[in-house]
Amino acid sequence: MFIYGKNPIKDLFDKDFKLIKKIWIDKKRHQSFFNDLKNKGIEINDFKVFNFRKNGFSSHENFQGIIALIEEPKIYSLKELIELNIGKESPKFLILDQIEDPQNFGAILRNAAAFDIDGVIYPSRNSAKLNSTVMKASAGNWMRVNLCETNSLNQVVDTLKKNYYWIISTSLEGKTSFEEIKNINQPKAIILGNEGKGVRKTLNEKSDFKIKINMNQEVESLNVASASAIILHYLF
Repeated sequence: MFIYGKNPIKDLFDKDFKLIKKIWIDKKRHQSFFNDLKNKGIEINDFKVFNFRKNGFSSHENFQGIIALIEEPKIYSLKELIELNIGKESPKFLILDQIEDPQNFGAILRNAAAFDIDGVIYPSRNSAKLNSTVMKASAGNWMRVNLCETNSLNQVVDTLKKNYYWIISTSLEGKTSFEEIKNINQPKAIILGNEGKGVRKTLNEKSDFKIKINMNQEVESLNVASASAIILHYLF
């Protein structure tokens, strides 16, 4: 997997430089960081020799003169994610129902890290994938969130309910107050819906509570990433 841009790569380097397998860098532009990379024994290549077309990139993207090939990030199964949080007081998950825009996905991961979300669950189909665009949009915070990819969000919700998680969905018909949800001292999972369609009907029907952000009715609905920040701020 490739990531690009100084800040995302520097964040990864600072957290765990061993995850960086190879790097292409403009030495003149990043002299200080070049020296740091060299001191760690990371394989360094000239940015000018990177094959954009072969590696699926447009040369017009803003790479900032640095690209890294990294180890594939750890993706948890739902069972692993649940087990990882056994014993924690009121663990909290985010379930992303077909969030298709990589910028939104990345921004939500950033928000999840900011509010100490214990896991982000997303479907393997009809969803943005964890890629360089998502990683950059998260401002490096994808590393601070436990990720779970699944074939069926319906099965995820059923399993979480069996493990005593309260399921909360965002809906225009939401009636439950944020304060009521905040006072539930039990494991929780919040479903955020697709940018255009919202949370699917089958998932809404499985939810224990439905919430919505009260706002001026003359204003169009909020971007899902912005909505996630508001919801997480109020609930956690």
